[in-house]
Amino acid sequence: MSSDQYTLHLFPFSLYSLFSRFAYVLGRSSLKDEPDRLALALKLVNLHRHENLSEHFLRLNPKGQVPVLTGGSLAEPVVGSLNVSLYLCKYYPRLLPASHEAVIRETLSQLHAFHARPLSVPAQDVGKAYPCAADALLSRHDIGEGHRRLLELKKDFHDTHMKEITSVENFHVTETMVRALGVTLLGIYKDDGSPWLFGEAVGPTVLDAHVTALYARLVDNHRGDLIPEKLQRYTEQMRAGPEWRGMLRGRSTIWNSSVGDVDKLDEW
Repeated sequence: MSSDQYTLHLFPFSLYSLFSRFAYVLGRSSLKDEPDRLALALKLVNLHRHENLSEHFLRLNPKGQVPVLTGGSLAEPVVGSLNVSLYLCKYYPRLLPASHEAVIRETLSQLHAFHARPLSVPAQDVGKAYPCAADALLSRHDIGEGHRRLLELKKDFHDTHMKEITSVENFHVTETMVRALGVTLLGIYKDDGSPWLFGEAVGPTVLDAHVTALYARLVDNHRGDLIPEKLQRYTEQMRAGPEWRGMLRGRSTIWNSSVGDVDKLDEW
């Protein structure tokens, strides 16, 4: 096993955590003879308990968002699902094959040009300002000055980038961008009977990881109408595969009350 020890800080029902986590899972499957090129521990950041707003986590990522990768030879944490996934490709290069690297990077950029949050909120919340969880903590008088400053930075980020993310205008723009992504993916998808976008000869790539997670979340949110029919079948095939089933253990990508307290899950 590699001596490179990393920790992936995540929440198992966060779409952006799923992007990076599934990239790691597919990376391991792409190198079945040498899956443990790095030792990766999963550390729960329970968003239900606002652990992403703790002073410790905000020092890792001032945006207060998962996922974050720490450890190894990193001089500083790698933050954001795209950055984490591309970093993992250094250990699992088949996820980013040279023959398709430009297309993969360009399509990932298209996928990450929008935030999926507008398609996850209930219909009645579209058009409302997206609330900032840091506000409640900032109203308290029992937090240290260092923590308060970090929370203020988090709030600044939220007010600049997230507050209007569920506006009606952004909702429609996001739908348009998701549909455009589907057109791009139809031009890539080999549909050769294998589960992978680029076909059996190439195998799983980091693009498969992000597309599968995004489309699985859309299906779970009853927004399969945004996915082309051929790619709906692709998504079904990927979700039926051992890699996805092993990661989600039969669960939806969306937490619900039947799951219970995430802290108490035996496996996640």
